[in-house]
Amino acid sequence: MNARKLLYFLLVPLVLVSCDPEALIDETTTEIDAVTSLNIRLTDAPIELDEVNIDLQQVIIKGPEGSQEIPLETNAGIYNLLDLQNGIDALIANADLELGQLTEVRLVLGENNTVVVEGESFELKIPSGSQSGLKIKLCLDLTDTPQYDLILDFDAAQSVHQTGNGKYIMKPVIRVMNPDAQCADEDEEDEEEEDESGKVELPESVTEWLDENYEGYQFKAAADTLCDGTEIYAVTAMKGSEKIYLSFDLDGNFLQSAVKIDETELPEAVTTAIAEGYPDYTISNNKSYKIERADAAVWFKTRIKNDAGYLEVTYTEDGTLVCGTEVSDDDGDEDEDEDGEEEEEEEDEEITIDDLPEAVVDFLDENYTDYEFTIDAQTFCDGTEIYLLKGDNGSNTILLYFDLDWNLWQSATWFDEAELPTAILETLAVDYEDYKIMNNQTWEIVRADSSLWYRVYLKKNNSSEKIYVIYAEDGTFICQEE
Repeated sequence: MNARKLLYFLLVPLVLVSCDPEALIDETTTEIDAVTSLNIRLTDAPIELDEVNIDLQQVIIKGPEGSQEIPLETNAGIYNLLDLQNGIDALIANADLELGQLTEVRLVLGENNTVVVEGESFELKIPSGSQSGLKIKLCLDLTDTPQYDLILDFDAAQSVHQTGNGKYIMKPVIRVMNPDAQCADEDEEDEEEEDESGKVELPESVTEWLDENYEGYQFKAAADTLCDGTEIYAVTAMKGSEKIYLSFDLDGNFLQSAVKIDETELPEAVTTAIAEGYPDYTISNNKSYKIERADAAVWFKTRIKNDAGYLEVTYTEDGTLVCGTEVSDDDGDEDEDEDGEEEEEEEDEEITIDDLPEAVVDFLDENYTDYEFTIDAQTFCDGTEIYLLKGDNGSNTILLYFDLDWNLWQSATWFDEAELPTAILETLAVDYEDYKIMNNQTWEIVRADSSLWYRVYLKKNNSSEKIYVIYAEDGTFICQEE
């Protein structure tokens, strides 16, 4: 355990009561034959800071399928994660526990979170820490288990970030180390559609504003922090493949909206400022955004990289740096998994736009002039060999399927899963009763004969297993993609 920090709390079995007796989430209990002595330890990798202090207020656990939410008797206080190392631990909560399964541990924090650097203390902002809490998902069965040690890895080095104006923010990275307690690969960051971590209840003024300005859109909201340290409600507005990223301050005031753009659309003043300010960095592909502020100012955010890592930098239209922050390869991008739905479709051979027949090039020029395409040779899930052209214009995505003679076989676009035909929903409820439909991952496929198919992304309950299934409009099963 070379220089690793330990934060420990013991949960010992039975009766648990909400902080507010009238606000119990669920009084259902789970009958099991024995209690479990559960030890939960929090460990951290080293980081070059003097202190990382968290203001722990409450520890909460959830039972089977989230049916019980149980606040524990918590030793509230300030804990320096960097002090808890070399076998030193701290009891932060205890309770008598009778639960067969645990699905979540949540750490609710107060406002007195700080970091100390070279003897100087700085405020550490933690979005959602004092609202919904820091949530760690579990798939842990404690039935007939007299004692269990659960290890949570709190990666402070990945979690604490310094903004361009010297402020510190924490975007917690907490992993379950026990293989039998994990719900999925802890390194995957493409679970945002089902991961409740950071989700918030929006103020009424924000929901009214959204309803008035974005009628027909679906919304996903979370607590977040801009790179200048401003705490916000981050709302993604979605309609089909269109995504707009909206930011509101904690009083519900609109701050800005952002849309994804191609890096070639960045103003020359911005690219020049990046080249001069970060000469050993290059601009990453598909990681740029145009931001329209509430005061009508226009900013641009983009990701840059070098051998040492990644930065996200925000500039005004004239090339003035607003702020910047370090990010990991899979962090800090609201649209990170936009292409994730295609990751299981392996590339069989490399094909470029220059390899396309002239008739196909003319077809693309005529119908998709502002799209950029990638091309793969693949096998569709029904066994048909195809060429898949995936087009993107920054706000919309189109999939074009051609047979090996380059005849258009079908096309697909994003589709709101709430509008799936009833026949498909009814069939899914029977054929895949243990699965749920993932948000914003459904495609409507228009066949060459004008018939409609639907490609639906499913995730198995309490499992990391994910599949695509394709159905005809009348509910007829076509095929399944693992």
